[in-house]
Parts: sequence; C-alpha cells; structure tokens
Amino acid sequence: ALHCATACFANSAKFIELVGAQFKTHEAQTFRTEVGDAHPLIAGYGGFSSWDETYVHHRHNDDRSVVEYRVQGIQAEGRQREPWSWVRQHGQGRVFYTAWGHDQRTWRHPGFQNLVERGIRWACGSDLDGVERFPTREAFVLPPATAQRNDCQPFEYIEVGAKIPNYQPGSITSLTTMQQPLS
Repeated sequence: ALHCATACFANSAKFIELVGAQFKTHEAQTFRTEVGDAHPLIAGYGGFSSWDETYVHHRHNDDRSVVEYRVQGIQAEGRQREPWSWVRQHGQGRVFYTAWGHDQRTWRHPGFQNLVERGIRWACGSDLDGVERFPTREAFVLPPATAQRNDCQPFEYIEVGAKIPNYQPGSITSLTTMQQPLS
C-alpha cells in the first residue's frame, strides 16, 4: 500500500487494522527518512531525501515492524519520529506500506523505486537478494564551486502584471515581474 492508502476506507476498522494505521493530517517539505527496525526488507537500504507530504498517522496497529521513520516535520502524539514505512503479517498474507509517494518528485527518485520494489517482493514472498543495494547514508560531497564572474550584466525584468501568474513557494500572491531573455 502506498501513500494515501491510509486515508481510504476511513470508517472501516478492519481496513485500518490491515493497512497498519490511519492518515490524520499532513504538511509538506523536503525531508529524509531514517531506517527503523531491523528487517530483511531494508537490508542494504539507507533511505533517501525527497519532497513529499509529511503524513501523520493515528490509530496505529502495534502488530507491525516499522522499517522507516520520518524525523523532520510535524510529529504526532509527542513522538520524536513518525512511523513512515512498515510491514506486517495479516493471517497468511503480508502487508507493506509506505507514506512516500505524493507526486513525481518522489516517484522518480531511485530510492523510492528501490523501496517499493523491496516492499512488493517482500509482500509477495519473493527473494530480496535480487534487489539492488541502496545505501545512501554517506554524506553528499559537493563539487568544487567555480569563481563568481564579474563581467556579466545584471538580469533585466519586465512588468507583466496579473497576465501570467507566477506563484513562489510559500507565497499567496503572484509575482508581477518576469526575467527578460538573456539574448
């Protein structure tokens, strides 16, 4: 189960028990997860960083193993980390859930694709040995910066008014100027 599955069938206690929790609220930001309980599903997986909705869940089913936590953004019930991806047995079946997956920013990320492949294989009872390792806990090494050039002309802008809406992240008003082409 992915992302908004925990918001489905809100009046079904059996579905909430099956999937492992119920969606409560969210904000959104870029964040990174950390690996949780030791489990074969996450052997060789180190988490990743992406923009997504910061889901908070309630009505948690304690009969599960949390394999990934979100530690940034809003938390619920005084927790320091929000359960983010988990697995559980249900009868003779297996359930995998991750809160990742709002849009293409996450869906295109190799870390998300790796996690979902792991979850599908585990839920189907397939061998996880064929899944590529994704140990991304190493620090990102920045490439060397180039010297700032002083021979460039400043950008020129034109007033466009409300003809072309240009909303900036976090702003409720539109910009009314646009950069002119460079040549």
